[in-house]
Formats: sequence, structure tokens, C-alpha cells
Amino acid sequence: MGISFENPKKKPNLNEKQKEIFDYMNQIVQTELKHKATTAKSKVIKQMPNVYPEEVEPRKVAVGIVYDEKNQFLLLQRYDKAHFKDSFQWVFPHDMVKENETNEDAVRRAIYEQVNAEVDIVEKLGRRRHFYTKKQLYKPDQYRHIEMHAYMCRLKSKNVKRIHHKRLLWKRFHLLFRVTWDEAMVPFIDDATDFIIRNHTES
Repeated sequence: MGISFENPKKKPNLNEKQKEIFDYMNQIVQTELKHKATTAKSKVIKQMPNVYPEEVEPRKVAVGIVYDEKNQFLLLQRYDKAHFKDSFQWVFPHDMVKENETNEDAVRRAIYEQVNAEVDIVEKLGRRRHFYTKKQLYKPDQYRHIEMHAYMCRLKSKNVKRIHHKRLLWKRFHLLFRVTWDEAMVPFIDDATDFIIRNHTES
């Protein structure tokens, strides 16, 4: 039986495991609101999936936020009709972390495979969890719940090119919201912008 988030302040009768899940999901809702991943609380709550105990463990994803000597960010327009119904949103380079692979190795691999580039990992921005709704995915059971580990990566190589994605762009941080983002990436935009501003100020 799923847990409804129609009224997040009122908890239904739950066992201890379900209470833990309920509290975590409510925290996710508040985090999404804080980072403006959606426009209103009601919209976030309606989009949240029902939570089942077997869905607690997320799939780990490594995200590489690549920037160049001009402090421009590398963006990719997704072209993935196999999994995402809205397949033309923009993302940072990323991929699932494979078994026996570190997050850092997964970041370097994803960037090389997706844009043919080598990078230096400068700093870990943080970790966030995200839930995709069933309406957003073709295979919701496989990719519904992810845990993203994001890293700031300084570009080393010059011959950057798109390989699997529809388009590749370089944009300054103040122009990032002129494209339509995959909502899972939105919280990292503020973090990446803060990183650029902080390092520019310190230099």
C-alpha cells in the first residue's frame, strides 16, 4: 500500500519503516521548494510518487559540472527517448555509477564518453536524491529514484564534442536558466554558481 502525500502534515497509520520513508519524502518536498525545482508546493506534492519500502534504495548517479577557463559551464541537451518522455531537456554530463566504480571515476568516464573530454575534479558539490514520477519515464521501476553525487570539474582537453546528445552548449552562470532543465539538475545550478563566484572572488 502506498503512502499519500495529499496532506504531508497529517501522517497516516504507519509502521516504523514507513514513518522513516514518509519523513524522508517530506524532506525531499521541502528541498525541491527551496531550490525552485518547481513553482508551487501543491505542484510538488501532486508530482511525488507513492512510496514503497522496496524503493528506498536509490540508484547512484555521478554528475560532472564542467567549466572552462572563461568560467563557462558545459551543457548537454538530452536525446533519450528510451527512458525519458520529455527527451529534450538540458543536463550536465552524468551517468550511473557502475559496480566497483568510484563516484570520481564514474564522473571522468561519463565526461569522456559523452563529450570526449578529460577533466580535473576540483571539488565535490554535494549529494542529493531525486524522484522521477511515472509520467516522466518509460521505465519508472528502473530509474525512478536516484542519488546524485555532483563534482566541479575543470576542463583539460580542447577537442570537446558531443557524441550521444542532441546539442552541446557553453553558457555563463547568469544565462543557465535560459534553457529548460531536467528538474533533477536544478539544485546543483546554485551550488555551481556559488563555486564560480567564490573562486573568482578568492582569485
